[in-house]
Amino acid sequence: DTAYISANGEIKDGKLTFTIVTKPTDINRVKVMLTSNQTTYVKLIDKYTVDANGNYVWTATVAAPSETTSYTLDVRSSTTGRYVKDYYTFDVTVDNKVEVFKSVSYEIVDGKIVFTVVTAAGNYDRIKLANAATPKTSIAVGSFTVNADGDYVWTVKTNAPAESTSYAFDLRIADALAYTKDYHYFDVAI
Repeated sequence: DTAYISANGEIKDGKLTFTIVTKPTDINRVKVMLTSNQTTYVKLIDKYTVDANGNYVWTATVAAPSETTSYTLDVRSSTTGRYVKDYYTFDVTVDNKVEVFKSVSYEIVDGKIVFTVVTAAGNYDRIKLANAATPKTSIAVGSFTVNADGDYVWTVKTNAPAESTSYAFDLRIADALAYTKDYHYFDVAI
């Protein structure tokens, strides 16, 4: 019979707050560990409140992880002073995915196709245009201006295709001088 009723973690403002609910049993501490490394602990929680049902509610705040992380809990017996190896595991989901590409449009003028790509602002200094089938091979590169919303507006120009073509865009990280390889695909219908 496990001591746990529920456990979760909520991320806000760069902090992760654990909320752990246990049955009102012989417990005086909850140890929070990384599931991947249970030899050390992330946080020891030795204070609780009692909810309306008489259950123990343990809370603690730590720095938020940068990626989805699995945590494992163990409880310590008040009587023996030892952890009882009654483990409970749960995940804290981190969604770092920011939609960088906001829109793509194009016009064909005098045999050239001119793309206008709007992206979120970031540490980018160049955009690369490639054929979708070979996204690592550049057809053209472009530069940006900043619009009133603070977004980057990229202009990329190349020869207009003779038929419908799929393209891939990639942004170069300014500090690393390397492309993200997080391709954004766009079809041009001719």
